[in-house]
Amino acid sequence: MAGNIIFQALAFFSLPVFTQYLSPDDYGILSYTASIMSLLCVLASLSLQSFIVRHYFELKTDEERKELFGTISIFLLLVNSVLLLLEFLIFPSLLHYFNIKIPFHPYFQIALIINFLDVALIVPLTYFRVTRNPWGYFALSSSRPILSLGLGLVFVVYYKMGVMGRFYGSFIGNFLFFFISVFLIIKISRLRINLDILKSALRFSIPLIPCGVITVAISSTDKIILERYVPLSEIGIYSVGVTLGTVLSIIARGFHFAVEPEIYEAFNHKDFNKKIVIIKNNFLYLLISLGCIIIIFSKEIVMIAISEQFYECYKIIPFFIIGTIFRGVEMFVSTTLFALNKTIYGPVITGISFFINLLGNLILIPYLGILGAASASLVSFVILLIVSVHITSRFAEIQWKCLKDIGLILTTCGISVLLMSVQIGSPVETGVFKLVIVIFVSIILGNQAIKKLRVSNI
Repeated sequence: MAGNIIFQALAFFSLPVFTQYLSPDDYGILSYTASIMSLLCVLASLSLQSFIVRHYFELKTDEERKELFGTISIFLLLVNSVLLLLEFLIFPSLLHYFNIKIPFHPYFQIALIINFLDVALIVPLTYFRVTRNPWGYFALSSSRPILSLGLGLVFVVYYKMGVMGRFYGSFIGNFLFFFISVFLIIKISRLRINLDILKSALRFSIPLIPCGVITVAISSTDKIILERYVPLSEIGIYSVGVTLGTVLSIIARGFHFAVEPEIYEAFNHKDFNKKIVIIKNNFLYLLISLGCIIIIFSKEIVMIAISEQFYECYKIIPFFIIGTIFRGVEMFVSTTLFALNKTIYGPVITGISFFINLLGNLILIPYLGILGAASASLVSFVILLIVSVHITSRFAEIQWKCLKDIGLILTTCGISVLLMSVQIGSPVETGVFKLVIVIFVSIILGNQAIKKLRVSNI
């Protein structure tokens, strides 16, 4: 969990520095290229890491498991070598055809190479997860972003290289860890392709590829459409708002990565349906508690954390906090569906959500700009949860209580948005007032939780 948290945490805490040295236009370039690269990352991985996690526990011998890691590693590196070549040939023409403001050289060129180098990490990181080696996972997943971000800060702040300094930091970090990852692959794998394993992997993972592409598209389409209607500076402000608004996803994704292997392993055990709901509920309460606090203090966080030219981003933070809560709950539902080997329904679920997101962006962005994009993203994540629960409930008798969760999330976060908008005297006085309310409510809820615990113990 910490391994997944550390990169986004570092990105969050380095934001005040980067916003001092990078302009909104620079952030627009970073955000737009990152959106395109995140789509390509799904194609690069082919969702094969999910196959490893799902089927690792079904293998009986170490030799079979080494063949699993070797087959997936070799296949991924071969496929991505071909993919990189095609991208270099096709991308310049695509950018020119769609009249994209950001040139292929140097921005997309270096971003594509960074994406390719990143592929080598997929199998080693998955290996540490399924073998329950948290320190190995933490070391590998945290050291690379620390190095990349540190170099980025040096290039941007000390050498005044602007947005390219951020790209160079990522490139050098990924380049070094590419060789470390290859060394680990050689150590844990039998380097040959087992066609039976490969066929099983592709049968499981191919339905997940459009699912992954669509999921990423939901969080990327807004920036792609915004590029048509607003200047790059607005996209930069929007990007900073998204970074702050999705800070809660640090915990959501980290927790999901930690418990996903456990869910698959415990799937056929007694009382699984009851246990997964208990885990989901407790996790939901945690996300709501943290999310409400972030929403209430959004203005204050923005004023403290970032440069004044980005202040307007506070308006979109609540949309992404609420969307992250919905997404956090949906992760448990979709993992249960995949444990049932119903991956074929993944593209259906995410496809419906993506259609809502795309339609919302096309309708709202021309009139509301970044607020329209934020609204469309929130609605799409609500739909994602509803559809996912509906389909999963057809194959497993699990009482998810989706409508109750939606009502709880919208009510608590809606009240938090009202408190966010409160202005009493100076910013310091307003902040103190909000803090007193948060402490008061926390004491009341804490006492109620203790009473319930005592009753359950009796």
